[in-house]
Amino acid sequence: MRLLCDHVSYTYTSLLTPSRQALEDVCLEINEGGILAIVGASGSGKTTLIQHFNGIFRPSAGRILADGRDIHAAGFDLHALRRRLGLVFQFPEIQLFEETVFQDVAFGPGRLGIPEDEIEGRVRSALSCVGLDFAMFRERSPFGLSGGERRRVALAGVLAMEPEVLVLDEPTVGLDRRASLKVEEIIRGYHDRGKTVVFVSHNMDFVARLADRIVVMHHGRILFDGGRAELFRDEAILHEAGLDMPQVPRFMRDFAKRGAAVRTDVFTVEEAKKELDRYAEAGKRDAGGRR
Repeated sequence: MRLLCDHVSYTYTSLLTPSRQALEDVCLEINEGGILAIVGASGSGKTTLIQHFNGIFRPSAGRILADGRDIHAAGFDLHALRRRLGLVFQFPEIQLFEETVFQDVAFGPGRLGIPEDEIEGRVRSALSCVGLDFAMFRERSPFGLSGGERRRVALAGVLAMEPEVLVLDEPTVGLDRRASLKVEEIIRGYHDRGKTVVFVSHNMDFVARLADRIVVMHHGRILFDGGRAELFRDEAILHEAGLDMPQVPRFMRDFAKRGAAVRTDVFTVEEAKKELDRYAEAGKRDAGGRR
């Protein structure tokens, strides 16, 4: 599914507080098959933007198009759109409510009208995607699980609906490193099945490892839209948006500034190790040639 935000603006209005513009003239195209991260400081409009994708919010100006059709036009089936686009809210585990893991994960497919004889297969597949053994977890209460396990059950509930586009709001917030790495693995696995993934995150190390495209939001507008290497070369944009440089690119940048001939467009510990090993081997060869 192709999504397009066409000059979208949105203003929060309330009888009790002054109006506040959350989005201003946002133009964003999301094509099939990528992993897109939306980043920015608190209040920059990230969560408001993704809640426009499936019609939770309606633009004050502009349009949201799904495969070329305005999702708020007369006759458009928003229910069908929400089957194709799964939105996982921040702290999704607080929305768990059924007595067993199986019932919770099966709830969404049941609401979509999936035949009962297909639902068990979907639940089994979704739990496998998030690394939870079907036999071990199916009859357990979600409320007796660890925080990371509850987060994974909540993700499984969305994955069981098999959306074409998976949208996650701060998927690692409140999780320790081990649980965060598991969420990263889940996202990669879903993307590898040919799905599109969009996620909002404050965790720039997570973003650097995972996203192939990054959108930076600032005061409700898009400040940057491009690849990782381009963004992390431009420290001025990061500073303006109030974002931190991820640890691995920062280390490589600092090492290069001290005179080391190393690449700085590396984003994972594994990539950095390979580049440092290459640099060390090159140094040994140079030293041997000078003897």
